[in-house]
Amino acid sequence: MNAIHYINLGIGLFMILVGWLIYRYPKFINPYGGMPPERQALVDIDGLKKALALCAGIAGLLIIVVFALGISHVVSERVAEEAMPIILLAMLIPMLIAMRKYNGYGRDASGGSYFGHRLDNTSKWTLVILGLTVVVVVILLVVSSKPASISLGDKSFKISGGYGIEVRYDEIVSMEILEKMPAMQMRINGSSTAGVSKGWFLTKEGEKCLLFVSYNGGPYIELRTADQLVYMNCASREKTLEVVSRLQEAVGQSETSGR
Repeated sequence: MNAIHYINLGIGLFMILVGWLIYRYPKFINPYGGMPPERQALVDIDGLKKALALCAGIAGLLIIVVFALGISHVVSERVAEEAMPIILLAMLIPMLIAMRKYNGYGRDASGGSYFGHRLDNTSKWTLVILGLTVVVVVILLVVSSKPASISLGDKSFKISGGYGIEVRYDEIVSMEILEKMPAMQMRINGSSTAGVSKGWFLTKEGEKCLLFVSYNGGPYIELRTADQLVYMNCASREKTLEVVSRLQEAVGQSETSGR
């Protein structure tokens, strides 16, 4: 297990702590804590704190269980790593339902219902921000799960999308074809979603590298320039082998013309 999995363990423990704090000190709940007393009186704070604390606690427990399954090799390390953001995203749905159910909107001071009630401005913006957060997370998950797009030109190749780069053929110092990806120590600034890794990672040997990799059984291309190490492949073995062939030809022509 690499460092990112232990960070996930810390997040799981933190979520359990958050659940306990919400239950023990409900005034931490936003926007409840900032409401005037007369508005707080309309909120079913007992039901709200129990629901939110339960959501946070269950999310934290699930993250810890997945960590334990990963460290015992019941599930793969990649599954253990990718489960955490999915669990946190899923946690938002029951939290939103609980906030809507227990927050007291639609009730007057005597506890009776009235028709045509409206959300106050603070609550509107809270729901808007939470909704946008869910949308952004989903978009990031979809974008980061797409395999790298490699386009080869006359003098360079380009990888488009997040963390994209352009490398001239005459800058390539070495190129190797690997059937198995080297183990990574940790993710520095990147993403690992749905079997696709992109961005900056650290190898087990402590070397910084760029990954544009779909874990589909290989092969994988290892490229070195004077100042960076890159691992990449395509969505299918056939496409990767086609890129390999074209790269070898382009690099060979570059070396010939440089002499």
